[in-house]
Amino acid sequence: MKKWLSFGGLFLCLLMAPINVQARAGGNYGGGGGGSDSTSTWNRSSSDEYYDDRREFDRPRIITGWRHNATGGGFGLLVAFIAIKRLLRRRRQNLLANQTDLPPTLAAAFETLFYEVEATWTGNDLTSLHRLMGPGYYQYQRCIIIGFMIQRKFNELDSLHLISLRQLDNGPGRAINILVTAQARDYFRYANKSATFNQQAKDSAYIERFQEIWTVKWDAQHQLRCHQITAVQPDTDDNVR
Repeated sequence: MKKWLSFGGLFLCLLMAPINVQARAGGNYGGGGGGSDSTSTWNRSSSDEYYDDRREFDRPRIITGWRHNATGGGFGLLVAFIAIKRLLRRRRQNLLANQTDLPPTLAAAFETLFYEVEATWTGNDLTSLHRLMGPGYYQYQRCIIIGFMIQRKFNELDSLHLISLRQLDNGPGRAINILVTAQARDYFRYANKSATFNQQAKDSAYIERFQEIWTVKWDAQHQLRCHQITAVQPDTDDNVR
């Protein structure tokens, strides 16, 4: 499936998409076995700003004041980011604390949804993703797929296997949270690169296990749709209080 995108729509998608796009639809692991890409992390370099007070004295006050305010504002944003990250981690830990078996009907429908989402993701199939995802989440993933199309790459998921499903506490608005444990060989294949290059990318990727929380809802036609996928990663800073 190929569709021409307007320049305005393409520009908007590029603005919405994260700087580094992680491989899977869930955004857990990077392709190529090395985790080099990331769906939900921003890779921005930062440098400390040191400047000479004598030079600062010669600058217009409006410029120096703006720089001081920007520095203070940046520190405030950093503090807010850390606080929000800790809050979300606590909420996730509370959510994972209550796990139950999925009802058979839900388990069967979700397993079908899971494999369909991953299959359409690897094929850059926007039409099928639109059918399988909620509107808001589809728009987010659409921008990621468009980035893949521009780079002429496909996210391959070899040996994808669903290991277990556990139901968590339900979210608002009939949302169902499901803890997914699965494994796959995750890497990128490029249409504009040689078969040797793509084979090396495949050979260097290992089959790895991952966990995600899929938030799903039944639509009006009783079709199960994905509305959010949240990575479950080991906490490396739980000892920081």
